[in-house]
Amino acid sequence: MISHLIICTVCLLCTAGVGCTKGVQQTPGLLVQRGQSAQMDCSHTLPGAFYNMYWFQQLPGQSMELIVHTVPYKKPDFGNFSQDKYSASKTAIESGSFTVKNVKPDDNGVYLCGVSAHTASNPAYFGSGTKLTVLDSNRTITPPKVRVLQPNECQTKKDNKHKKTLVCVASHFYPDHVSVFWQINGVNVTRGVATDNAALWGGEHYSISSRLTVPLSDWLTPSKTFTCTVSFFNGNDTVPRSDWVRGVKVPAAPSRGKYLSITHTAKLFYATLIAKSSVFGVFVAFLVWRLQGSSGKTEGLRAEGQKD
Repeated sequence: MISHLIICTVCLLCTAGVGCTKGVQQTPGLLVQRGQSAQMDCSHTLPGAFYNMYWFQQLPGQSMELIVHTVPYKKPDFGNFSQDKYSASKTAIESGSFTVKNVKPDDNGVYLCGVSAHTASNPAYFGSGTKLTVLDSNRTITPPKVRVLQPNECQTKKDNKHKKTLVCVASHFYPDHVSVFWQINGVNVTRGVATDNAALWGGEHYSISSRLTVPLSDWLTPSKTFTCTVSFFNGNDTVPRSDWVRGVKVPAAPSRGKYLSITHTAKLFYATLIAKSSVFGVFVAFLVWRLQGSSGKTEGLRAEGQKD
């Protein structure tokens, strides 16, 4: 049985971030048809006797579980997990493999490889994880469509006065094996980048968005290009899909002649408005005077009629 001490030590070390992903390489992703086997490999370049290798399973919405512990030339320790479902081997100190048999959609998740020295008190080092997707036979592997949207000119919040945000939208792809990165003039940037934690399933395809916030001065530089690249794994290769936009010119201030012309036009407009208002006022006063005169005549006629 897998030692509880080993499980706790490895889990705590990973949770604390001690040595995670340092010098450990593993299969980055797998796309497998239902019913097939999914084999993932792990190797390391760490100096020393890292005899122990651990394989963890992280299913969506669930906690990480240790599936198997292996050491070279010994029988794997699966604990309570069935060897009808999983297999593992470690024939050398530097490498090993893990296989999920007869895969089903319930096996979709991330599988982590970790290695440690011969004592449980030594640090454990982890790979970046193998993402396993069991393909839907009714769907076709489709790379994303990528579009970069320019900053919204209606960004009037106080925090946005001196910044602009570009949005990258990747859509219509399957499955969700993607990663997003930004470049400014061909140089990778991470500051100001916010990407969705996971792709969103829309019923037919996935979509994901990422935002890049830059200083206003960067956006108002026409020589700068802002590129969003989405790397998509199609089962065999990782293919890039990109889109970009260019910075814009600073709005030019009006020339003196144009400024005087605008000012003159504004003065004429207000003068015309005042003149029209005056004419309308005179017209209203005239109507009031006529109505008052007519009212007086009517009252006089009524008085004479009463005398008669």
